[in-house]
Amino acid sequence: MSPGNDRSDPPLGSGLAAAGEGLRADLLALLTARGKLLRLELQAAAAVLRRAAVASTVGGVLAIVGLAGALVAAAPWLEQQLALPAGSVLPILSIVLLAAGLTILTQASRRFRRDFAGLRDTLAETQEDVLWLREILHRGPRGADDGMQAQGDYPPA
Repeated sequence: MSPGNDRSDPPLGSGLAAAGEGLRADLLALLTARGKLLRLELQAAAAVLRRAAVASTVGGVLAIVGLAGALVAAAPWLEQQLALPAGSVLPILSIVLLAAGLTILTQASRRFRRDFAGLRDTLAETQEDVLWLREILHRGPRGADDGMQAQGDYPPA
């Protein structure tokens, strides 16, 4: 008998199904780990943003207090140099700075609301992708009635 006709040999490709299942399990573990890593990175980025916001706020408050002190100290000198009545420069400087500050805050607030998408959208989309890939990996070999669109494996809209 020839070696190819020996009935004890396993059929050609019989180990492919087990290898495919192992590959699916490995891919699913990889995707799960990537999702966890993404979540941790986003949480770390949010913590950095919080620290930057706190530091900016504290620095801004200190700068405002310092500017107010400088204006109070410079007001008598400006009044003397400009030959203005006593007590007239400080209110003018205060109104100019208040108007400029409110304009900057309003514009910054509008821009932030317009541009900031948030991290929650990214996390939600990533979780949807992981769930979709899990469904693809767990459904097994594709059949004719697998419910997916004819052009490819896209989740139904």
